Amino acid sequence: MVKKIILLITGILIVFLTGCIDFNTDKGMKKNSFEGNLYEKEEKLVEGFKENYEPIDIVISSIGDILIHNTLYMAAYNSEANTYDFKPQFKKVKPFLEKSDLTVANLEGTLAGGEEGYSGYPLFNAPDNLIEALKFCGIDAITAANNHRLDKGTKGFYRTIEVVRNSGLDIIGVKKVVEDKSYIIKNIKGVKVALVNYTYETAEQSGYKTLNDIVVPKELEDKIDSFNKGNLEKDLKVMKERIEYIKKEGADLIIFFMHWGNEYERVPDKLQKALAQKLCDYGVDIIIGGHPHVIQPAEYIYSNISLKETFVLYSQGNFISDQREETIKNKYSEDGIITELYIRKDVNNKKTYLKEVRFIPTWVNKETGSGKYFYEVVPLLEDIRDSSIKEKYNYYDSTLKRMENSFKRTSDHIYSFIEKKSIEVFKSKELNE
Repeated sequence: MVKKIILLITGILIVFLTGCIDFNTDKGMKKNSFEGNLYEKEEKLVEGFKENYEPIDIVISSIGDILIHNTLYMAAYNSEANTYDFKPQFKKVKPFLEKSDLTVANLEGTLAGGEEGYSGYPLFNAPDNLIEALKFCGIDAITAANNHRLDKGTKGFYRTIEVVRNSGLDIIGVKKVVEDKSYIIKNIKGVKVALVNYTYETAEQSGYKTLNDIVVPKELEDKIDSFNKGNLEKDLKVMKERIEYIKKEGADLIIFFMHWGNEYERVPDKLQKALAQKLCDYGVDIIIGGHPHVIQPAEYIYSNISLKETFVLYSQGNFISDQREETIKNKYSEDGIITELYIRKDVNNKKTYLKEVRFIPTWVNKETGSGKYFYEVVPLLEDIRDSSIKEKYNYYDSTLKRMENSFKRTSDHIYSFIEKKSIEVFKSKELNE
């Protein structure tokens, strides 16, 4: 509309000023002086109609693996009401998750229903109340392409999608109908963000794809976004085509959630690094990883092909699980992070970019009381050694020490690849500012 007005007014000026030229030539005025005057007036006019927009800032948060072992859903069981309540397990992190414009979580396991029998490792099936609790604490979208997607077979696959969607949450990486999209493009305050999720496959069995060595039924093969290191060239071509299509759909920013790597390894392997570089070459802006169940470092990588800089966090670790030092002899599996992605869209320059990344370290607390376990995800934002923290949470000295150690492990390790100074641990002091 502005352009039309400018063209209309410019046209009127040209007619008017042309008339002036003809009129004033009798007075000996040179034509080129009028042309210069015309262009000068036109530039001022255009400048007056030029709109300057304020940049749009949004925050997207992401959390790591949600593994509901049997001890976790037993801890959530309310015998009087005969139901499950997971909300207390996420109560302390709720303020940080719900304040973002969009928060994404990785659900490992299924929601196959109680008639299938609730179960933990190795075939996970959690009560539907888990999704209610995740929504309560601020989760908006679930990544579901992971190695536990078929823990309860075809029925569990479809029902998980239904439960998540019926709760009002988005689900990524899977779909019920082949013609549907397994990714989403969210319009957040005018910023179109594409969310894509892929998982690794295990070795083929008699020509069939497998996840966690479970055969993927033929009807589901095109309904789970996955890649196989033995067939990588073909799968990368599919990823590239998808990225190109997403760009044509008008996405301002593309985020890939990758389920990859080796369990309990604290550094990315060669395949993770190679895949990240390929996705960077294809134009992906941000890559967030999961599956190792421990935190792996973050870094920026650059592509000479796409000329893009891509932020990669290789693994966010566990958000909640019963994997810990006393159960699997691995203290690193207790640690997690809330990743906050600060994204800016410069409307004038039509450029959208990752402005800043912040991390909130988390730790899973497990206590025993009243004859059963109690779990909670604790944000590690304050000086754990401060006496007021002990009074506030009523934690044992041994618990506070484990929290302090977890904070140090995370804050030291997450930066081991990072050179950019814009990334920092998000501490409580900054939060209050």
